[in-house]
Amino acid sequence: MATIKDVARAYGLSPATVSYVLNNSRAVRPETREPVLATVRRMDYSPSAVARGLSCKRMDTLSVVFPRTGESPVTDP
Repeated sequence: MATIKDVARAYGLSPATVSYVLNNSRAVRPETREPVLATVRRMDYSPSAVARGLSCKRMDTLSVVFPRTGESPVTDP
């Protein structure tokens, strides 16, 4: 799976510029935006949920903690 760094290296840009294109967070010239998006499609880039969670400091996950007992607390999964 390709990362933002792989896409940036393939097109000769910084990872930040690729991130700006993918997130529409800053003005990027159309002559830069279109080739980056084409490279993203060609390399089959998909964002990493773990990386997104780490950068946003929010994982959007739910944890369940069960006490240690001899029997499973879940009887019907």
